[in-house]
Amino acid sequence: QHRSVEELIAEERAARDSLEQVMRDSLASQQSSFQNALAEHRAEQSSVQDTHVAMTAQRFSLLEQHLEDASSKQAQALEASQSQILAKLSDDVAKVSDSHHASVVELRSLLDSECSSWMSYRVAADELILSERRARELLEKAMDEKLSAQDDAVQRALSQNLATQAT
Repeated sequence: QHRSVEELIAEERAARDSLEQVMRDSLASQQSSFQNALAEHRAEQSSVQDTHVAMTAQRFSLLEQHLEDASSKQAQALEASQSQILAKLSDDVAKVSDSHHASVVELRSLLDSECSSWMSYRVAADELILSERRARELLEKAMDEKLSAQDDAVQRALSQNLATQAT
């Protein structure tokens, strides 16, 4: 039996349409698998970033607490020491003659110098705490930017993969 040319063309078109549908279905399945893998990757990256940020925040918090505790203890010790020194100076001033007055003035100068040093230490500690906070904020920002850049790279790879598969 001879088939007509039109029947052969129709069969060819049907076969081509069927093949195209199979290819579209395969591409859609691959794209879905890739999207699922991308979502898992993002979830893992987010979890790793969250853990790192939490650990960093905890470390900064512990450091900040340690600095504040040390600063507070030193302030209390200095205050007690100053009170004792002032009481002693007061007693000494009452007991000493005018000839020892220069020594008392020198002791007072040393005490003032120690107070000045303590204030400098306190200012430095406060600046360190602020610096640690800024560093933590910068780290969190950098981590966010890195994750965003990774997402962009994965999205470009997906686009290239889809373009490659389409050709």
